[in-house]
Order: sequence, then structure tokens, then C-alpha cells
Amino acid sequence: MNKQLLILACVILCVSCVVGQITNLPWNDVIVLGQQNFATNTRDLSATGLDHPPSLGVSGDSLIVSDYNNLRVVSYNLNNIQSGAAAQLAVNAANLDSTGSFSSNGVEPYSENGTNYVWLGTVGRNGLSDNLVRYTLPLTANQAADPITFQNVDFSTPQGVKVDNQNQLLYAVDTGNNRVLQYSASDLSNPIRIFGQPSANAVGPNRGSTTPSANSLFNPAKVILGCNDDLFIVDSRNNRILYFSNTDTNARFVIGQTSFTTATTGSSPAQLRTPLSAVINPECTFLWVADTNNNRVLKFNIQNLTSNGISAQQQLGTVSNSGPAVDRFSPTDIDLDTRTQRLWIADFNNNRVLGGVTSDVAPPSPSVTPTSTASISSTFTAPVSSTSTASLSVTPTASPSLTSTSIASISSTSTVSVSSTSTASLSS
Repeated sequence: MNKQLLILACVILCVSCVVGQITNLPWNDVIVLGQQNFATNTRDLSATGLDHPPSLGVSGDSLIVSDYNNLRVVSYNLNNIQSGAAAQLAVNAANLDSTGSFSSNGVEPYSENGTNYVWLGTVGRNGLSDNLVRYTLPLTANQAADPITFQNVDFSTPQGVKVDNQNQLLYAVDTGNNRVLQYSASDLSNPIRIFGQPSANAVGPNRGSTTPSANSLFNPAKVILGCNDDLFIVDSRNNRILYFSNTDTNARFVIGQTSFTTATTGSSPAQLRTPLSAVINPECTFLWVADTNNNRVLKFNIQNLTSNGISAQQQLGTVSNSGPAVDRFSPTDIDLDTRTQRLWIADFNNNRVLGGVTSDVAPPSPSVTPTSTASISSTFTAPVSSTSTASLSVTPTASPSLTSTSIASISSTSTVSVSSTSTASLSS
């Protein structure tokens, strides 16, 4: 009998290992921006308000936030920041009580040769085309974009640019065209590699197939650089994260699916539902994923990524989201402040940004100066069209109806949902 009980216990343990167990990630000293407390989600156009922020990024002591429905990008000073703090400025607005000149889907700060910059993925509104634009930091009010542009490409709802200083490469996330374009930092005229498409002229989801594969994408939302010339791509409409090694355009492993040919959704520790962002720690041991339509952030151990469909160990948030609270959110973007170990979350539906310290985050690595940095050439702006396979419809309750191309179709109601058609649909 004892032997039988021992065997049964072993079987239960093995099943538990396969299915994966998940615990709540510690979430301490949480700060809320855009609201005065954790119980409200009011939309506001002011120095302390936000209206559906989809994206953010940390650069030194600044937090840069895309304030989508207010048509502006705002910057906060992170030194001694407190809940309800006011933004310092809006880069594309006359003042913090005025709407700006454009909306942005993506915010990607980076450093080059001692200077800080931020790439923004802009949306075709107010006579502007979908584009990728760069600004020098620190930001100033009504600042002009840098004269750095891509040539010979028509972007569709681009989400941003990831800069690989070590290898002098840029990755342009061209969401609506279902691809990621890799460029030499010194030549933005033609891509070196294309992730997700067989050629520069192809733009269809999953390379024109109804089934995903190891080399296809459907509305990619983010690129995350690893530590060994590897990278992750958040493949939002395929409900997965793809891992690539040595810049091979065929993925080596997939997170969120058990194979490269499925795109199922779910809420288990090994499943995702329209992930829109991810961030890696400096040691490249953990990956945080914004599992947007599951209303949670998942933490995956990627130290020994050797198989598909690994399970997350910890999570923030709750799948059954029922309104604003410190642990209830719809995360559309995340970033890590390695100085303070604070994880920042763009909480789109609740018109706010949250930032909290996870107690098990490893301390930052010592500062390392790369042997070579990316030098980006200034080239002439190519015409950009606003055609796309994805559509973003923003319908604020207090402002005119706005329509443009994007990864998602967003309306300012009260829940998040994803449609099963050819465009992602987020109802906020």
C-alpha cells in the first residue's frame, strides 16, 4: 500500500511539472499615474490625466508615455515620483491642457554614444501618415523630430524601433504589414532581413496562409533583444512569442503555443491571449510578457529555453478583470526601470500607468560600455501610405470619432475583447 501511495504521489508530481504551477508575483510600492488613486479610471486631458495610454518606455530618470486619445506623448520625471504626479511636458502639444498633433502606438527609448533618444510609432491622423520618428532626449515642448528617416518603405501602423547597438542594427516593427524589418544602423534605405514575410513586397498575415509557421507573423507588436545575438518577437494575433537565434528568420522556439502551426488562446500558465509587449531583465534570465486580453503580466524563466510551450512561473493581475484596482489592469505595454527595479505597465482601459517593484527582480548588472555603437544615418523621408490589414478605431465619449490604421481596433467602453477576424480588436 505504501508503495502504491508513493507511485501515486510521483505521478501527481510529474503531472504538476508538465502542466506548470503559477504563483502571484510580488507587487510592492505601486505608483499610479493618470489617476489620483487605484479605484478610478477617469479619462482626462490635463497634466495629471491620461486618456487610453497604449505604450510607454523608461529612459534614465524619465518615463515617456503615449497618451493616445489626447494625441500627445508626455514625459514624467521618475526621481522621487509619487502617485498622481503631473507630467513635465507633452512633446507634441502647446501645453499639458491641450491636445497634441499626433497619436503614437509605440515608445522605444535607447542610447547611442552617450545621447538618449526615443523612437515613436505614429498613427496616420491629422493629415500625417503612419511612420517611425525619432526624438532626442530630454524632450521639450513642441520639439521637432530628428531628421532620421527610412527610405523605400510604406509602413502600416508601426509600433517602434528596437536598436541593437552592439551589432549596429535596427529592427522596425511594421505591425500592419505583418513583418519586422532589420536594417543596418548606417543605412536605412533597404532592410537586410525581413522577419515574417518572404519578400519586401509581401504584407499578408502569416505569409498569406491561414496557418502560422516558424517564419510567419500576424500583427507583430514588439522586438526584445537577448544577450547572445538573439531576440524575441511578440506575435500578437498568433497569441505567441517567437524566439530567434543568430538573426535567423526562422524561429527556434515559441512561447504561448506548443507548436509553430497553432494560434490558440487560453489562460493557463502556458497560454497567451493577444500579447502586446514584453521586457527582458539585464541578465536575460526572465521575460515579462503583457498578456493583454488575459489582463495579466506573466513572468517566464528563459535561462534554459529548450522547448516550445513553456509555462510562466509567476503572474501579476487577474484574468477575471472587474474594474480598476492595484492588481486589475489591461496591460498593453511594459518596461523595466533597472535603476529601481520598478516594472511599469501601460493600463490602457483604465486610463493610467502603474509602476511597482517586484521583490524577486535581480539587481541591475554593472554598467557596460559597448565596444561599438550604432551610428544612424540621416536620409530623406520616403512617402508613407496608411493602407493596412489592421484597423484602429478610437471612439472617445468626449471627443470626435477618430479612425486610423493600427494593430488593434480600440473603443473606449469597459472591457477587452479580441475578434477572430483579420484584425485585432481591443474594446477598452
